[in-house]
Amino acid sequence: MRYFLSLFIIVFIFSCENDSITDISNSIDENLTLYDLSWQNSSVSTNQQLTIQIGDTVRWTWDSGGHNLRSTSGVETFDSGFIDSSPGFQFQWVFTQIGSTQYVCDPHPNTMFGTITVTE
Repeated sequence: MRYFLSLFIIVFIFSCENDSITDISNSIDENLTLYDLSWQNSSVSTNQQLTIQIGDTVRWTWDSGGHNLRSTSGVETFDSGFIDSSPGFQFQWVFTQIGSTQYVCDPHPNTMFGTITVTE
């Protein structure tokens, strides 16, 4: 039993040897971008149109009340679920597929919808 415990500890120590903040930060692509969109029952969220690059992130921030954010067609599939919260709730999605994705707020489909188009 001691042999296996000692072997586990040695393997664990050597496997962590190269982990560092430098290793992680070198793997982050500095060309990727975060886009912030407001998500509210007003013209601000009506027919949102955004073109981004593959791998970029879009973050929607709820202004108030109950909303969801759900893809309805296109290359990406996401669903925030219904959120009945105070202002400030955020939902974000990393887009990994080239093409367009349409989205909507089910309770407010006439005022809260848009399209994200992803290019290379």
